[in-house]
Amino acid sequence: MPHIIVKLLPGRTEEQRKNLLISFLEAVKDTVNAGESSISVSFEEIPNEKWENQVYKTK
Repeated sequence: MPHIIVKLLPGRTEEQRKNLLISFLEAVKDTVNAGESSISVSFEEIPNEKWENQVYKTK
């Protein structure tokens, strides 16, 4: 039961998210032989000013 958490900056369209979701599902299905119904994906928008503290520390 793979779960993918995608953290990204705000501003992506629903179509962009849908296309990304489809890409992740295909990659996980092909790579680990997981059924689509067992894969979950969540999107978390992180404002630019919080990116460094919440996602990626550059220092």
